[in-house]
Amino acid sequence: MNEEKMIDIWKAIFECEDIYGESDFFELGGNSLHAIKLIGLLEHDYGVELPFTAILDESSPRKLTRLLLSEL
Repeated sequence: MNEEKMIDIWKAIFECEDIYGESDFFELGGNSLHAIKLIGLLEHDYGVELPFTAILDESSPRKLTRLLLSEL
């Protein structure tokens, strides 16, 4: 997992190409359904179960990548 892969996942979830390392989940229109999709994809692809609050605390692709890497 790297930041670029995380950005690609966010692009797929939000169906948007304008997502960068510091893009904010909530400013992009993120909601609970987006968060569930994101957490589910990360669990499926990387085997890491992140709590729902991870999205609240680490609300950018860069921050969430760092958290995910610390859990691997």
